Amino acid sequence: MRKITSSIILFAAICIIGFPLAGAEYRGEVIDAIRITRDDIPAGFQYGTVPAFARTVLKENPWRMDKPAIKKLVPRIYPDGDPGSVADMYITIIARTSQPTGDDIVCYVILYNSARSAQEEAKKLTGFSNLNRDRTIVIVHDNMAVFLLVDDVDNFPLIRDMAARIKEKLKLG
Repeated sequence: MRKITSSIILFAAICIIGFPLAGAEYRGEVIDAIRITRDDIPAGFQYGTVPAFARTVLKENPWRMDKPAIKKLVPRIYPDGDPGSVADMYITIIARTSQPTGDDIVCYVILYNSARSAQEEAKKLTGFSNLNRDRTIVIVHDNMAVFLLVDDVDNFPLIRDMAARIKEKLKLG
């Protein structure tokens, strides 16, 4: 009888604690909720045009990347990035209207396979970001990271505003 009671208590504890945590991870739908839209693009900027040489990897802009692009780009985005940890990824490249093939502002929304892999990858991403504080912002929540970067430090206030809007969309305040 004790074994049955103990088993029931253990099962109830797993259901009460485990199931809500299992649903806490983001899925691909969050990308649609927080991605940068035309309304988010600052004056004097537009979605960048992908140059011909880059179209073998970046098919469109903005773009939800396919697995070959994720595999190729993740290690280039931040040092020691593990593409095997990435479940889904979205990129938006924003360029000055006067230079549409530029990459003045780039936003990556990265969904990791799990909160655990996100935690490991977030250490690498934030470590890289800390070395470039005047040009990058990282938002990490559960199994998702948003990585914003600028080429010119004068544009840093623009990504700070974008980061604030993304946090509002995520209701992170």
